[in-house]
Amino acid sequence: MTKSTGFTLVEMLITMSILSMVVLAGSSAFGFFAQQWDGHLGKFDQSMSSSRNIMLVQEVLDNLMPYMAYDSKDQPSVYFEGNQNGFVAVSGRSLFKQERLAVVRFSVQQNVDLTFNVLYEEWPMEDEVLVYAKTALPFYPPLVLFRSVTAAEFGYFGWPDRLSKTGNSGDQLPQPPSWYPNLNSVASSIAPLKARLRFKFQDKPYELLSVLAAQPSNLITKYSGARKRQSTQQQNNSGEENGDTSCFC
Repeated sequence: MTKSTGFTLVEMLITMSILSMVVLAGSSAFGFFAQQWDGHLGKFDQSMSSSRNIMLVQEVLDNLMPYMAYDSKDQPSVYFEGNQNGFVAVSGRSLFKQERLAVVRFSVQQNVDLTFNVLYEEWPMEDEVLVYAKTALPFYPPLVLFRSVTAAEFGYFGWPDRLSKTGNSGDQLPQPPSWYPNLNSVASSIAPLKARLRFKFQDKPYELLSVLAAQPSNLITKYSGARKRQSTQQQNNSGEENGDTSCFC
C-alpha cells in the first residue's frame, strides 16, 4: 500500500501567507512608483504649459504702446494704468486675434495660502476700438500663466508726472526716470518706458519685462478721428454745411 503525497494544511497556509506578502509588497511598490511618476509628469506638463504661455504673452508685452484715449474730462491721454496688483494697457499684438490691437490686463490674484496666481486678460479691438479710458470692457476669460507664485511685485519705469520729466523754467529741473510701484498715465499723460513683474515660482526667480514700443504713425488721430467722422456724418445727414471734412487718418 503506497503512502499518498500532497500539501498539508499548514504548508498551504504558509504558502498563501508568503504569496500575500509578496503581492502586498509589489502593489505598494507599484503605487509608490505611479505616484512619483504622476508627480514628475504633472510638474513637467505644468512647466511646459507655463513656458508656452510665457512665450506667447511675451510677444504681447513686447508690443505694448502708448495708445491714446479720452479721459473723464474728454481730453486725449495715454491709456496705461498700473499699480501693485497689475496694469492695463494696449498692445499692438493680440494673443487671440492676429493682426489686431488689444487691451491687455496683467494682474495677480491672491490665494488662501497667501500665494498668487498670475493672470492675463485681453479684449481684442475687432469690431470696436477703445475711445474712452474709463469704458468697462468685456475681457476674455483670464488665462492663468502661473499658479501659486510668491513675492509677486509689479514695477513701472518712467516719470510720475509731466513736470518731473520736463521740469519748468524755474528751479524745477528734469528728473531721470525711476521705478515706481504705481503709475497712472491717464492722469499724467506720460507713458512709462518699461513695465515689469517679478515673482518666484517653484523657488526660482522670474521676471516679465516690457519695453513700451514706439507709437505707430498716426495712431493717435486714427482712432480719435473716428468720433469726428461720426459727428461729421451726422451733420451731413441733417443737411448742415461742414467745411472741415478731414478725418485725421
